[in-house]
Amino acid sequence: MKKIITLLFIFFTLASNAQSNKEIVSVKFGYGSTNVVVKEANSPTLNLFGYSFSSGNTFVGEGIELGLSKSINSSLFVELGFSNFKGADLIYKINSYERTYKLKGFQVPISVNYLFRKEEKRLRINLGAGLQYFKSTLNQFERYVNTNDIQVENQPVGIDISEIHFLFRPGLQYRIVENLTAAFVVKVSLSPKGRYTDNPAISVRYTFITKC
Repeated sequence: MKKIITLLFIFFTLASNAQSNKEIVSVKFGYGSTNVVVKEANSPTLNLFGYSFSSGNTFVGEGIELGLSKSINSSLFVELGFSNFKGADLIYKINSYERTYKLKGFQVPISVNYLFRKEEKRLRINLGAGLQYFKSTLNQFERYVNTNDIQVENQPVGIDISEIHFLFRPGLQYRIVENLTAAFVVKVSLSPKGRYTDNPAISVRYTFITKC
């Protein structure tokens, strides 16, 4: 909770220093997928036809994305976001043995973003950087039939992750009509310990402005 409060403080500090203009705030809604590398996960090696294959340590979830942003000038804006993700899939299955996983979590990114090309252009390139609070829980399951033809299910202890990541977010922004834009952004993050995540997402953003 302290990490999230710190990110909120940074956002409102930056937003309060934005230059005075007609914009009040922009709100964003979108949907995306999250890929997480969990090195701590149990990743058995498969042996097929004399070759060995790793089942991998990358896990995938999907969910909604929300955001608040405030322009500093026509090319620079600060954004605070929230996205959740949930996923479940089959890792592999051989005869009566199968391994599956369930992943859930959320991210709270804060970033400063620069829009390339002039404000009048409908399509603009977005490049941003910042910090992100990342939290997730991974559970892996294995099922098999033992020698007595009884199905057995094992669940190792879940892996909980709670970290601050460095964030990099390239993307594209397209103005549909005045005050309404669509965007495709890929958030790439890396923890000080080397944990990698990426989060491609599509979203729409509406800007509220004063009438005066």
